[in-house]
Amino acid sequence: GGLDSKERTEKILGQEHSTIYLNECSTISYASRNLALTRLAEKSGLALKMFYDCNPPKKTHWTYKIFIKKEDPETGEYFARPESYRYMRINPKYNQENLPDDYIPDVLGALPKAERDRFEFGKFGDNVKNPLWPEGSIKVIKRPDKTYEWNALKQQIARIVIGVDPSGCDENEEVSNDQIGIVVVGKLHDGTALVLDDLTGYYSPANWGKLVIETYDKWQADRVLGEWNYGGAMVRDVIKSRDTNHNVNFEKVTVSRGKHLRAEPQSAKYADGIVKHLGHFYDLEEEMSNFSTAGYTGIKSPNRVDALVMGLAALYPDQTKQVGVW
Repeated sequence: GGLDSKERTEKILGQEHSTIYLNECSTISYASRNLALTRLAEKSGLALKMFYDCNPPKKTHWTYKIFIKKEDPETGEYFARPESYRYMRINPKYNQENLPDDYIPDVLGALPKAERDRFEFGKFGDNVKNPLWPEGSIKVIKRPDKTYEWNALKQQIARIVIGVDPSGCDENEEVSNDQIGIVVVGKLHDGTALVLDDLTGYYSPANWGKLVIETYDKWQADRVLGEWNYGGAMVRDVIKSRDTNHNVNFEKVTVSRGKHLRAEPQSAKYADGIVKHLGHFYDLEEEMSNFSTAGYTGIKSPNRVDALVMGLAALYPDQTKQVGVW
């Protein structure tokens, strides 16, 4: 169906199905899964069902939370009807007649324990060793659902910045291979910080430029941040070309150290309770769980965390290790 990019994902909205099968769902985002779920809308007399398969990823993935823990990945609340979510494990040993004799003992048996657990025994992986964001370190507060609550919250925020990580895509590209990281972070008058929004996604420059300006106006942000040596010039130029009112304050950020080294001082703020999330940002938290003191272990570039770290470093310049020129 094409759940690998925002533009293609949107095309499935014109479809209706009684049955949907998500193949290798460990590579499909939770947001795309939810969009596909809305297409279970065919009145055919069949029971509406969604089937999934995957080589199990880490326990932080939405598949583990839904099918094993029976909880909402965004709120952490247990499902009212947990019996609606079932899983089964199919391992290579059940398919021996279709495999070479030496595949299981010599190929899978030679893998390191973590990979063997995943590919031979179908087990979900534990979190990374020495994680920068250990389980339970990300504290979440409820998003306001009433206008007066939002207004009260905004009164508590002293400064808001928007980190933009363009993942190095060319300004003439329509869609990047990686997502465009866009994260909104605010610092409160009491010195604590809130992650206010994560708008990361697959966008053309025209679309993400427009989105950043709209987000800037919505939150009445103080500035937009872009890494100067990794696409920051393009961030400035794209926003400038679409900022017809000339009211967006752009700040260039130059960095020189590795991603996990930049993330490390910001992760400490979570451990100290300085930073919290305004509601769950599942995909962002999934990226965060793949950071360790040794580096990033995820599959693609951590654009969400890059944008988050950029924002927090700008809000706490005196508490951030020197990582370049700010």
